[in-house]
Amino acid sequence: MQKLNLSAIELRHFQQLDERQRRLFAAVEATKLGWRGVALVAAAYGINRKTIYKGKTELAQETLSSQKGIRISWGKKKVP
Repeated sequence: MQKLNLSAIELRHFQQLDERQRRLFAAVEATKLGWRGVALVAAAYGINRKTIYKGKTELAQETLSSQKGIRISWGKKKVP
C-alpha cells in the first residue's frame, strides 16, 4: 500500500486545527488523492476513516447549500 510522506511541519499544522477544520482538510486531501485516498489520509494523519467520510458529506452539503441561494433577476418582480 502506498504511503503519504508528511513532514513534521505538516503534521504539526494539522494538529493545530480544530476538529471541524481537520475533518474538512482531510476530506479535501482524500478527494484529491482519489481511489484509496481516504485510507491513505487516515493512516498518514492518524484519524478515523469515518471522520473523513463525515467531512466529505459536509463539503457536499455546503456546496449544495451555497448553490441553492443564487437567483438571477431580470428586472422587477411580477405583481400577482
